[in-house]
Amino acid sequence: MGTIMDLPSGWRPDFQPASFRGATFYTEVRSYECGQRLVIHEFPKRDAPYTENMGRRFYGYTVRGYIVQSARERDYRTRRDALQKILDDGKPGDLRLPWMNTKTHVICRQYRLTEEDRRGGYCVFDMQFVEASERPFKPTPAADRIVLDRALELQERTLLVMSQQPREIDRTTFVMDGHLLERRPGV
Repeated sequence: MGTIMDLPSGWRPDFQPASFRGATFYTEVRSYECGQRLVIHEFPKRDAPYTENMGRRFYGYTVRGYIVQSARERDYRTRRDALQKILDDGKPGDLRLPWMNTKTHVICRQYRLTEEDRRGGYCVFDMQFVEASERPFKPTPAADRIVLDRALELQERTLLVMSQQPREIDRTTFVMDGHLLERRPGV
């Protein structure tokens, strides 16, 4: 008679050890969260609201991982400290879970580390991950410089045109001309 491992199954080949950015841990409990971002508009004198779908919510993963001292590894604190350091640095990385056949690019939103005196050589990480993606709008310093250069050029042309136009001098023009000359000497 064989064992349960001998039974044919489609999921068993995909089984893999759990890890985040290469730091391994054991896990038996995990949950996934997603849905839609809905805005519910309620109106006076109307019984039915209008529900507006604003797109998909982020994927969230809650994972309870643990590290146990073993015969091969006499001090569990090495792996505990390595995982904690990775979770603390705030960088995104790949999350692998035993029943997920693909890795997921996530960032750790928060975690809790629990250790009990009565369970020496054992710690639990309750971790919350959210999907990490690219920034929707990347800052471009070169584009900012171009905009500033064009604004300066436009200001200089405007000052040139204004200085060539004859106009009646009143108190407002005098103050404005003085202010412009203070900011742009030599114009």
